[in-house]
Amino acid sequence: MANQEKDPMIDMYVHETFQLIEQLEKIIIDSEKSKNVEAAINEIFRIMHTIKGNSMMMKYDNISELAHVTEDLFDYLRTKQPQNINYSNITNVVLDSVDFFKDEVTKIQNEQPSSNKADDLIEVIVDLLESLKFMETPVLEEEKSVENQTKDIKVPPREMLDNFFYVKIDFEDECQMENIRSYSIVHNLDEFGCEIYHFPKDLEDMDEGLDTIKTQGFQLALNSLQNKKELECYFERVSFLEGLEIKEITQQEYESFGVSFNKHISEKDITDEKMPVGNLESPEEKASIEKTEERLNNEKDENTIEDNKKAVVEQAQVKQQKYINVNVEKLDMLMNLVGELVVSEAMVTQNPELKKLSIPSIEKSAAQMRKIINEVQDTVMEIRMVPLAMTFQRMNRIVRDMSVKTNKEVDLVLIGQETEVDKNIIEHIADPLMHLIRNAIDHGLETPEERKKVGKPEKGIVTLEAKNTGGDVWIVVKDDGRGLDRDKIINKADKQGLLKKPIEDYSDKEVYGLIFEAGLSTKEAVTNFSGRGVGMDAVVKELEKIGGIAVVESEKEKGTSVTLRIPLTLAIINGMVMNVGDNKFTLPITTIRESFKAKKKDIVIDTDKNEMILVRGECYSVIRIHERYGLKTDIVDLEEGIMVMLENEDHKACLFVDQLIGEYQVVVKSFSKYIQKIQGISGCAHLGDGGICLILDPPGIIT
Repeated sequence: MANQEKDPMIDMYVHETFQLIEQLEKIIIDSEKSKNVEAAINEIFRIMHTIKGNSMMMKYDNISELAHVTEDLFDYLRTKQPQNINYSNITNVVLDSVDFFKDEVTKIQNEQPSSNKADDLIEVIVDLLESLKFMETPVLEEEKSVENQTKDIKVPPREMLDNFFYVKIDFEDECQMENIRSYSIVHNLDEFGCEIYHFPKDLEDMDEGLDTIKTQGFQLALNSLQNKKELECYFERVSFLEGLEIKEITQQEYESFGVSFNKHISEKDITDEKMPVGNLESPEEKASIEKTEERLNNEKDENTIEDNKKAVVEQAQVKQQKYINVNVEKLDMLMNLVGELVVSEAMVTQNPELKKLSIPSIEKSAAQMRKIINEVQDTVMEIRMVPLAMTFQRMNRIVRDMSVKTNKEVDLVLIGQETEVDKNIIEHIADPLMHLIRNAIDHGLETPEERKKVGKPEKGIVTLEAKNTGGDVWIVVKDDGRGLDRDKIINKADKQGLLKKPIEDYSDKEVYGLIFEAGLSTKEAVTNFSGRGVGMDAVVKELEKIGGIAVVESEKEKGTSVTLRIPLTLAIINGMVMNVGDNKFTLPITTIRESFKAKKKDIVIDTDKNEMILVRGECYSVIRIHERYGLKTDIVDLEEGIMVMLENEDHKACLFVDQLIGEYQVVVKSFSKYIQKIQGISGCAHLGDGGICLILDPPGIIT
C-alpha cells in the first residue's frame, strides 16, 4: 500500500469506495434473499471493475488485486453463463471480499498502515474460478482453435469496430476532482472494448488537466461495437453529470481527433505506456480538426435536434437537486457557532439593564434577529439530519451471517427507514442495533424444529422499526421468539450479586432490564457471538453517550422487544426553565403535558405515605425536586409552588418546583466523562444571563 499524505483525492476515494461497498453488499444480500443471483452478476461485475480501477489509480494494490480476481470471476459468470452453479459459495467469498475492502478502506481513512494481505482470498477466488471452468462443457475442436487465436486479444479487432462517436462531458461546478472522474470513465469503458482517444491528454495532471476539463469539458472520440443508445446508458450513470453530448462521426473525423487527442492504452493491451499519437503543430492537422468541429457544431438534422431537446430536459431535472460532500467536522463547528449565537442573542435580549428600558424599535429589531437566528438554526439542523435507511440496511448482513451460523431461518422486516436523526447520533446507534439483532437471533429465536413443535412458522421474524415521538426517535428491535425467562434472569443476577432489593420487589420491566448488566448472560454455552456476558451492557453504555435509554418488554413464547429512545439531536433544544431555590433546571418542552397550581383538596397521601395529586379524576405521584437533589428552598408547601406534569412513554408524574421562568432555546452541553452521572440529569445548558442550568431527564426522574 502506498504511503501518501491525506489529501482530497484520498477523501474522495474513501467516500466513493464506501458507497460502492455498501451498494455491493446490498445487492448481494437482496439477490440471495430473492434467490436470483444471476440478475445481480452484471452489477457486481461493474462495481468490482470500478473499485479495481480507482484502487489501481491510487496504488492501493491489495484492494485492486482482490477486486481484479473477483471481477474476473463475475466476468466469466456473465459471459459464459455456466449452469448448475452453487451461488452460495460465490456469495460467501464475495462477502468476505467486502469485509476485506471495508477494513482496508477504514485504515486508509484513519491514515493507518495496511497490515493485511489479500493472498488467501485471491487464492480462494482463483480456485473457485478454475473449478467453474473445469466443470464447463468441453468445446469443439473448431471452437478451440478460434478461442486460442483470440484469447489474448482483449480489445476487439479494428475491423469489428465500426461505430464512431464524439463525446463531450461537462461536470457540475461542485464536482471536484474532475480529472480523476474522467480517468475512471475512460478506465470503465474498457469493458465495452472501445478504442478511445481523449482530451485533455494527461488526466493525472492536477493543474493543466483539471483546468482544461473545467473550462472545456472532457472530450472523447470512440470507436466502439456499441451503438449510440448503449453508450448513452453508460454515460448517464456518471456522477455529477451537468451536460452530455454524444454525436456520431465518420471514420475520417474520428482519426482527425486521434491527431490531437491522447490514445487510451488499457491494461488489456500489450503495453502500459501511453502513446501520444500527434500534436497540433501542423497547419494541415489544425485545419482538419477545425473542419470537423465546424461540421459537428452545424449539424442540425432532426435526430440531433430531438437529442438536444431531451438533453435539455434531462439537465433541467438534474439541476433541480444538487449535492456536495461536506466534512462532518465542519458541520460540527457550524453547529457550535450557531449554539454560541443563540447564547449571545439571549445574553443581549435578556440583559437586565436592557429590560428596564421600553424601546419599541429595539424590541422589534431583537424579535427580527431572534427569527433569523431560529431559521439559521433550523437550517443547520436539517443539514445534519440523516435517514436511518443506510444504518438499517446494514443489519441485513448481520441477519444473514447469524442465520447461517445458528442454522436458523430469519426474515428481517424494516419499518420507518425514512426517519431522520442527527448525524452524530446515527454514529452511536449502529453498534447497539448490531448487538440487539444478534441477541434476538441467538437468544430469542428458536430453531426451525423448535418453532414447528410449538406451532410457529419455521422462519423467525426480526423487526427493526423507527418512529418519531415528540422530540425523540424510538427504534424498536422485536422478535417473535421464545421470550425472556424472568426466573432464569433474576436467579442469575442474584448469584452474581447484581440485585439491589429483594427478588419479590422487582417488576417484570426491572427484571428484563437486568439483561443490560455487565457480565450477566443466561446463555449456557459460550459461542463466537454470545454467552460471555458482553454486548448488551455495551448497548446501554453507547446510548448513555447520546442521552438515550433502552426499555425491554417480553412475553413468554410470544417474543421480546427492545425499544431505544434517543433524542433527535444533541445540540439545541426548546426547554422550559424553572427555579428551585437558587438553582435553575430545564425540561424539554416535548415532555411537558401541562403546568398548574396545586389545590389543597387535590393533594392525596397514599397508604405508603407517598404524596399524590388528583388531576381530573386521576392520581399522579409528586416528585419534589428540592428533596430529590438535596436543595435548599423556602417554598416547600405544595400550594405555593408550581406543578409540572411530565409524560414519558405511558408514565406520568408531577414535578414540584418553585416557579417557571419561561421557554427558551438552550444549547445542550454533555457532562465530562470524569463527572459521575446523576440519575435524572442528562446535561447542562448555558443561559442568556451567563448562568448554567441542569437539564432534567424525564425517564430518569420518573423511574
